[in-house]
Amino acid sequence: MERSGERSGVAEGVARGRRRLRMRSRTARIAAAALLITGGPTALETTAASPAAAADDGTLCGYSSAAGKAIMRYTGTPGQWTQIGDPPRMIYGNNHTLLATNPVTDHVFQHLSGTDWRWIGNPGVFTFVGTTVYGTPYNRSVIMQFSGVPGSWTAVGGPHAGLSGGPQGLISTQPGTYAAFLYTGTPHVWTPLGRPPGDRRIVYMSTTTDIYAVEENVGEIGGIFVRNKVDGSWVRINAPGLNVAVVWSGGFGIIAGTDDNLGDVYLYTGPPGVWKKISSPGFHFVVTDRTIYRQNHVTDEIYKYSGTPNVWTKIHNGLSVITRCP
Repeated sequence: MERSGERSGVAEGVARGRRRLRMRSRTARIAAAALLITGGPTALETTAASPAAAADDGTLCGYSSAAGKAIMRYTGTPGQWTQIGDPPRMIYGNNHTLLATNPVTDHVFQHLSGTDWRWIGNPGVFTFVGTTVYGTPYNRSVIMQFSGVPGSWTAVGGPHAGLSGGPQGLISTQPGTYAAFLYTGTPHVWTPLGRPPGDRRIVYMSTTTDIYAVEENVGEIGGIFVRNKVDGSWVRINAPGLNVAVVWSGGFGIIAGTDDNLGDVYLYTGPPGVWKKISSPGFHFVVTDRTIYRQNHVTDEIYKYSGTPNVWTKIHNGLSVITRCP
């Protein structure tokens, strides 16, 4: 895996004093919760404060792409949401941190509490491992780790073909081979994880128990593999005939849709080949540590999974983009 100490646009730039940013919205959807999945806000303010501590599983945040629609946070009671920020370009989050990018400058801001935000860096794509924020510029030339101090980022890895944060750690995909590397916590030191057999492009993701690899769908039955913890091999887990079009993951588990808009959605229960149907077609999903949320592709209505297959509770009338948040 190539290494680089070069600093990127995500880490450079200077912002001093308090700043208020006017936000505009634009149509956007999150493609997969496990990918750099996934900003900005009302009067986003640059402060020296630190983000508030997160609840164990956090909650859901989102916004509508309709003009002037702000960032909203789910209170946990169906239908009850709190406004925490102005319309962003995109939001990224996990149960510890929520980021939002300014729709004009694309600079990234971190939510503190209430409607307070602070600037932390320049444009890029972001992901998380626990309380740690990682970023990469759009050209994927370097992997950066946020120090916790606005504008201060450290290079921890070089060029990559994909980056995914999750319960098992930060995984980088090697350009060309699409082999996986797991970050050790020491800058530029990564543990090779190999890859599933074949030469197809791979996307990696994880749950609280396992690391998964998903083959890019090219009109054939795409493979989903789980990494064997004992020998490091990759074991295919698709249900027979399950044509995987889109996959989401989080601590709760890994789910797969047989078609982005038309196919049913299944939750992997194990062992390999054993899945259960949890949803009808036509939804985008966000997987947290303890539950799953879904968004209707047509109406943008938001639902929370009950834990019983095909039983969902409506919690919002319409958000275009959703993500985990504290």
